[in-house]
Amino acid sequence: LKYGDALLMDPSWSEWAKSLLLKGFIGAAIMFPPLQVLLPKPGEGPSREDMDAGYLIAHGRGTMVINKGSEEGKQSEAISLFSEFHFKKDIGYLMTAELLVEAGMLLLETAGKVPGGVVTPAVAFGSDMTQRIVNEMDATFEIKEEHGADEAEERI
Repeated sequence: LKYGDALLMDPSWSEWAKSLLLKGFIGAAIMFPPLQVLLPKPGEGPSREDMDAGYLIAHGRGTMVINKGSEEGKQSEAISLFSEFHFKKDIGYLMTAELLVEAGMLLLETAGKVPGGVVTPAVAFGSDMTQRIVNEMDATFEIKEEHGADEAEERI
């Protein structure tokens, strides 16, 4: 099992330089307290207009390998999976409380069925959490499968 992540950005040099400068400034502000006066204070966040215009599109990609046949004549089929989770509001501020409420509601509905211990919502609720987010919030989830030349698509 392999895992990796990436941030999709505009490939221009100016965007790369801006990103590098921002990371450098935030790091410097953390290391040198006098620079912290330039950072937003607790409670100071984006304007309502910025939050209403915000959105998040999370892309996922994976490969599922299905082993077929006996041990001696083992064949496998690789299926490429592509997903897109689209939140149509600002996920950092506006939808955080909504996500917490939906997770709490799902926890109440599944009382006694969720594994004990400290787990992520994905482990605790599986696809029920995704379904609830799509049904109750302004979000869409799409997953596509590619079987070599064959292609199938499923929308939730």
